[in-house]
Amino acid sequence: MQRVIYTDGIHYWFSGVYKLVFLMAPIFFLVFGQYSLQTSFSQILVFWLPSFVASQLTFNLVSEKRQTVMLSNIYETATAPFMAYGVFNELFFKSKQKFAVTRKGVNSEDSFYNWRTAWPIIVLLVLSLLGLVRGILFIFGVWDSPFPKEGIYINIFWLFYNSFSLILASYLSNERPRLRKSERFIANQTVLINFNEQKNIRGEILDWNEDGARIALMTENVSKYTHGIFEINGIQFNFKCVWQHQNKDSPIIGITFENLDILAYEYIIQNTYAQASTKYEDPQYSNRLWHIVVKWWIDTLRRRKAH
Repeated sequence: MQRVIYTDGIHYWFSGVYKLVFLMAPIFFLVFGQYSLQTSFSQILVFWLPSFVASQLTFNLVSEKRQTVMLSNIYETATAPFMAYGVFNELFFKSKQKFAVTRKGVNSEDSFYNWRTAWPIIVLLVLSLLGLVRGILFIFGVWDSPFPKEGIYINIFWLFYNSFSLILASYLSNERPRLRKSERFIANQTVLINFNEQKNIRGEILDWNEDGARIALMTENVSKYTHGIFEINGIQFNFKCVWQHQNKDSPIIGITFENLDILAYEYIIQNTYAQASTKYEDPQYSNRLWHIVVKWWIDTLRRRKAH
């Protein structure tokens, strides 16, 4: 069993090479005229189609609808050039890459496109689109084709499939604003807030962490709030208001905590990172591709507005 696990691990690290070959094979055929597969359309239907359908059904069964084939394909497409590069370096050049730890707590108010991670995908996408154009021109007789029409049809379909994945994979390099250093936890806790030189206002903590919180105020009075304090179970929390906007029902403020004592800090940790698993509700996410893209844009716009 241990050998099977080791073999599976090796197979995983070489998956980037497999995927890169899959992405480049139709490009070599339609752009450079190099055959990667000697077969007919009927042979593909007999051997490839049953395997393809079986793999889709098996994936859906194993993933229990928590992941989709298309999302996995996009992930494999986005990581394939980098995994293949790492494997070739280790296998042939014996190059030892330093392990790079992902930086934590990095804030950015602006979105930007990460060309460093996107350029291999963009190169493959441009070559795929070039191959599609050449294939279509061959089919309509604009250019004389040195290839059989069956082969052109197969590779056009292949490139359409790859191009769709490459377009969405290139979209992943669009970095969204990172306005918080750490993740928030849903609270839904009612508190009585005392703003400096103002009467007490009831509010509801929507989400919070050890750095700050987002609070909906139960008042129609729109004021410029700056500093305040609220109390939970006899523990006081001092805060500074950093942003405020008017929701359709009530004002919502964003706060950062100031001078938290040990009791206040312990209370926040106990009710966020250290809360009992029975109290924590696992968020339910939709794995539909269109829903993920639309929700990503809406959440990004909301964060910018809230900030």
